[in-house]
Amino acid sequence: MIPEGLRFAPLIRVSTEQQEKKGESLRTQKEQIQHYVKNLGGTIPEFCWQYSGQEHATPGQERQILDKLLDDSSKNLFDAIIVCDASRWSRDNEKNKAGLRILKQNGIRFFVAGTEYNLHSPEQAMFLGLAAEINEYYAKNQNLKSIQNRIARAKRGLPTTGKLPFGRTFDFDKSEWGVDEEKRQNIQWAADQYLNQNKSIVVIAKTLGMNVSNLWKIMNHRSGNSWTIEFNPSGQNIDENVTLEIPPLLSPETIQAIHERAKANKTYTHGEIKNIYLLSRMIFCADCGLAMFGQTNHGNRRYY
Repeated sequence: MIPEGLRFAPLIRVSTEQQEKKGESLRTQKEQIQHYVKNLGGTIPEFCWQYSGQEHATPGQERQILDKLLDDSSKNLFDAIIVCDASRWSRDNEKNKAGLRILKQNGIRFFVAGTEYNLHSPEQAMFLGLAAEINEYYAKNQNLKSIQNRIARAKRGLPTTGKLPFGRTFDFDKSEWGVDEEKRQNIQWAADQYLNQNKSIVVIAKTLGMNVSNLWKIMNHRSGNSWTIEFNPSGQNIDENVTLEIPPLLSPETIQAIHERAKANKTYTHGEIKNIYLLSRMIFCADCGLAMFGQTNHGNRRYY
C-alpha cells in the first residue's frame, strides 16, 4: 500500500551535453515522471527538480547530481525518489549498492516508473543489482565499440574528435581536408615576424588577438602536415595513436627554422645561476613583451 502525499524527488539524467541542449529526453522523462507521481497520489516539491541534467550513469564518471541527491536524502526534503527506468538510476553496480544503502538508512523509498521497490527485500534488491550489472555491461560495450569505430575512422583519414586542428576544415560530404586561408595567413605572418623581424612571440600574439601559449604551440607543433590523435580512454585497456595527413599551415623549412630559433634561445645563458626566482621567465609584460626577472642585492633581498 502506497500512502498518498509522498514527496517525490525525480532523478532525471542524460549522458551527453548535446542531449541536454536538445532537451527532448529531459522533457520526456519529466512528463513521464509527472504522470507516474500523479497516479501515485504524490507531489514533487519545486526544489526537487534540481536533480536533473547532464550526467553519466556509467562507471568511472563524476556524478554530482546523484551525489547531491544522496546527500540530501538525510535532510527530510523528500520521502521517495523516482526514475523513469532502472538505467537512469545507475549503470554501475558498486554505486548502485552504495546509493541504495544510503536511501535505506535514511528511510527513503525507491520507485522505478510507477512501481515501488522495497529496499529491504533481498529479491527486489537483487533485481536492481542485476539491472545495474546489465546496464553497466551494455554501457561499457557500447563505449568500447564507439572507441573502436573512432579509431577505424581515424585510420581512414577522417577526424574523430570534436575539434579540428587549428586552421583546418573538413568537408564530410566529400571527405576532404581544407584550410582556413585567413588563419593560415595569420600563422605565416606570425612566423615571418618571429623569424625575420625579430618580434617577440608575446607581441605577435597580442597583435593577432591570440593566446601566447596557444600561438606558440601552433607554430611549433601544429602547423605541419600531420595530426596525431591519441586514444587512451580510462578503463578500456586501449592505448593507440593514429596520425592523419592534413594540409600544412607552414612549410617544413619554416617550421624547422622556428625550432632552431627556439633551441638557440634556450641554449643562450648568462653564466651560472646563483639565485632562483619564483615565476622568472614565466610572466611577460603586456606592453613590451619582456619576461619578468629578478635580482638579489647585497643584503640578500630579492627584487622582481
